Amino acid sequence: MALLEMKIAQEGLPQAKKNTLFEEVFIEWFDQYKNTVKPSTAYTQLNMINKHILPAFKNLCIDKITTAYCQKQANNWFKTYKKYHNEVNP
Repeated sequence: MALLEMKIAQEGLPQAKKNTLFEEVFIEWFDQYKNTVKPSTAYTQLNMINKHILPAFKNLCIDKITTAYCQKQANNWFKTYKKYHNEVNP
């Protein structure tokens, strides 16, 4: 069991600081994610996230992101990209 997993098992999930930005959470998540996939997959996902997700979310506080905002972004991406499913699942 990895050190982080043991800490979470013992102490529970850490509580997010108030005003935590999406970008901060993304960086923390990606540092873990990239170790679970092939380097080519991590590279592809990082490019997609940098191109689409971060421009819309990176400066937002996590506690301010609503379902409605997420749906609005998904709708915008759908209008923008004719092959939306290829953009989301390369």
